[in-house]
Amino acid sequence: MKNLIIPFILIITFTNANAQDIIYTINNIKIEAKIIQISDFEVVYKKYNNLNGPNYILKKEIIARIEYENGTSESFESLDYNYRKEYPKIDSLSSYKAYSKNKNVSFDYRFNIEKVFNTDEIHYFGIDFSNFTLLNKKKDGQEDIIKKYIPAWVSHFEKKKPDYILLEDILEFNKTIVDKRISKHRNNKFDLDGRVLWINSSAPPLSIESVVHITQHYSNQNSDNKDVGLIIVVDSFDKEKELATIIYNFFNMKDGSLLWSTKINYRVNGKGMTVHWAVGLINCTNVYGSIYRKEKKNYKKSHK
Repeated sequence: MKNLIIPFILIITFTNANAQDIIYTINNIKIEAKIIQISDFEVVYKKYNNLNGPNYILKKEIIARIEYENGTSESFESLDYNYRKEYPKIDSLSSYKAYSKNKNVSFDYRFNIEKVFNTDEIHYFGIDFSNFTLLNKKKDGQEDIIKKYIPAWVSHFEKKKPDYILLEDILEFNKTIVDKRISKHRNNKFDLDGRVLWINSSAPPLSIESVVHITQHYSNQNSDNKDVGLIIVVDSFDKEKELATIIYNFFNMKDGSLLWSTKINYRVNGKGMTVHWAVGLINCTNVYGSIYRKEKKNYKKSHK
């Protein structure tokens, strides 16, 4: 009898030790996990090798499928997550094509560019790193360094591009209101929107739907419908390609709907972790400034 019981116990122990959920992202990243909760828009989980650690969140839009510990699986690739219902402006996304012949532009969505060019006053909210990813396989597992470098990158950028230069000289606004409280809070509470792969060798780029989700956090229903906001969203720093990817977003302050969103990619240079990537942020901003001024000039010329 003892000989029968021992193998039985061993089989149970072995089975439990390998009971885990597997998340596969759309770019084939495999995450060993314990699923905590699945909502309409996101999946909450714990890393399987650290079940007593923090909860992590993934947006469903970047999940291909989940294989559960009970042997069943669920696909997410063909689902519609009702973005049109939650974010009204998304309803028109299919009719707007990325526009730009500039090789440094990944996408350029223009929903209401006229409103941007017809306002003299801009509400600037700073730089949002909440969905940022560092693509550097040598730094895998060192997520805590990101929280250290975010304020350093922002500080270096602002020394080289003070707000008055960015807003008045580069973007040519006559009146500016600067309020960075929300972006600072989001950067301090890093990864509020579910980009848990902070450091990885690969990660999906931020989609225009994700950008709309971010701008909602900066809306203010008490604002006048004429008020226009600007938030700079950092998508990723890619070490292998030496490439910074930044998204510049003008939006309606009252409801957070996008007016104009442009994603810029530009090569980086500079020594040290801080300067290297801050220079990438600066270079992208210079490229965007040139695009902005050219488009504004063409718009004003055609609307005389």
